[in-house]
Amino acid sequence: MAKTSNVYKDKKTGKYYFVASLGFDLKGKRIQKFKRGFKTAKEAKKAYNQFMIDYQEKREKITFGNFYEEYYKCWYKNHVKEGTFKTNTGIIENHLSIFNEVQINAIETVDLQKLINYLSGEYKTKTGESLSPEYINLIICNIQSVFERAFIFGFIDEDISKKVSRVRVEEKEVNIWTIDDMQKVMLLSDESDSLLFFKKMFFRFLFMTGLRLGEVLALNWEDVDFDSKVVYINKTMLVKNKREFRTTTPKTKSSIRTVSLDDETLRLFEIWREQQSPLKINLIFSIDGGTLAKSTTHGWLKKLCDLADVPVIKIHALRHSHASMLIALKEDSLVIKERLGHSRITTTLEKYGHLYSGRMNDVSKKLTDLKI
Repeated sequence: MAKTSNVYKDKKTGKYYFVASLGFDLKGKRIQKFKRGFKTAKEAKKAYNQFMIDYQEKREKITFGNFYEEYYKCWYKNHVKEGTFKTNTGIIENHLSIFNEVQINAIETVDLQKLINYLSGEYKTKTGESLSPEYINLIICNIQSVFERAFIFGFIDEDISKKVSRVRVEEKEVNIWTIDDMQKVMLLSDESDSLLFFKKMFFRFLFMTGLRLGEVLALNWEDVDFDSKVVYINKTMLVKNKREFRTTTPKTKSSIRTVSLDDETLRLFEIWREQQSPLKINLIFSIDGGTLAKSTTHGWLKKLCDLADVPVIKIHALRHSHASMLIALKEDSLVIKERLGHSRITTTLEKYGHLYSGRMNDVSKKLTDLKI
């Protein structure tokens, strides 16, 4: 008797059953559906065929919103850091919700491109600002991630997101602080501002170490070795608001590192630890047991820039300022890579390679001095 595909006979009961293979789940485990109790192989095969038709129709009718909630988010959460998950799912939910009720296999490239065109042109944030080209391209990256996964999971026959065009990003110079700028800030005095010492210490620490903001906010006093003059970076802070925050593992393995500290930083730390001690707080950069909200630190920095008459910069620019200072001091690029916690030297050179251009004259002079 010829074998009927996907249909089998139960040797114990003498009845037939079918096995439907439905691909793989989010963990890579094969998904199979069994149904038993058929008197003949023909009945089992008919039931199998109907089951597959119904299953395919259900898959074809799944909306973008259902796929995102039921399949994509679960998969994505297991593949990226928590901070990345929070940022990118926020982008998807804020900007792609227009497709939530649309069948995902009915969405076309032109629909995605129209959305990108709108976000690049007419769209304004709640504060009336346009989205930056860099942010638009981040949205496109998330669109492509969702549709690539829908294609891999078999919900669409073609990954139409690959045809969406990214927007052009113009090279623009990022404002940074020089050593003179940092000195101007440190010379500020304001008797009406009881937190001025803390603010200056906070921003100076960012300038002098090049640490990421999350790494700085996560620091405890136990992370500082005053004798060895180093700080140990082994965690980062995820902040929802001033009172809702927690630490997690760093961005990459390379982010776990030891960073040397200058004497003035250690002196300021000693003063701050003494001032903070009555509050019994373990977080270094805390004034009341909570963490520092991003909006608060941005407001502090903007005010200090205005008071000291130095370039207005963003907090992350202090990391760039540190790298620029080290390059100006002719520090080795590998040392800078390790200090910044980059995984690869290429990352350091791609970000800061242009700052080495002034070193070409030094090379020429050294070659000239060889007198060969």
